[in-house]
Amino acid sequence: MEMKANQVVANSLSRYCAYLVGFVPDLLPDNSFVAQLIFDNAVKEASSLPRTLNLDQRFGSMMNPSDTSQTVVCRGARLGKQCRDMETPEMRWKVMADFWVEMILFLAPSDNAKAHVERLARGGEFITHLWALLTHAGILGRDPSSMP
Repeated sequence: MEMKANQVVANSLSRYCAYLVGFVPDLLPDNSFVAQLIFDNAVKEASSLPRTLNLDQRFGSMMNPSDTSQTVVCRGARLGKQCRDMETPEMRWKVMADFWVEMILFLAPSDNAKAHVERLARGGEFITHLWALLTHAGILGRDPSSMP
């Protein structure tokens, strides 16, 4: 039961973060141009992978131990391998759920109050409601060294 709940949390929050980056980057902290640039580069990099390989073959081609590439896709592949190498699926989903919960809370504080206020007038986004709660609690920023 717990593993299923962690799967739902991890998948939902990771997809929501991808939605934020792709469609409403102005709700994210920092400059929305930076988030969009990183997202566009990751999409371009992923698109350049050979289409003739299946998913496992693509993953394997990025797992070359001598490859020290720091691109988003290669770093993601290395993290994926670490997850895959965990002892149990339950542990894997717990780690991923915890990561995405921390990530969304890390992203919620924002200087762009105008964008959040505009969203609240239309019902709000999940991250906007988190922003409002954190702002009300006096959490107006984040410690850059604490990034998940």
